[in-house]
Amino acid sequence: MVSLALVLAVLRIRPHYYRTILTYLTALVLMLVFCRVRSVVIGFRLIVLSVMIRMAISREEKGVFEVKLLWRR
Repeated sequence: MVSLALVLAVLRIRPHYYRTILTYLTALVLMLVFCRVRSVVIGFRLIVLSVMIRMAISREEKGVFEVKLLWRR
C-alpha cells in the first residue's frame, strides 16, 4: 500500500493502533484524489468506515500517541 510506505518512510508512529488509523485515512485521501473509478472509491470508503468502527470499539489498550521523524531518535 503506497500510503503505508509514505507514512513509514518519513514518520515513526506508535503504537500500531494509531499507525493503522493514519494509514487508512491517508490511503482514503489518495484514493479520492487519484482514483477515477467510482465503484472502487465507494468500496474503499466502506472498507475504511468498517475499519474505523472496528478501531473505535476495540478494547485494545491504545497507549500514548507518539510521532517522530524516522531519522531522529
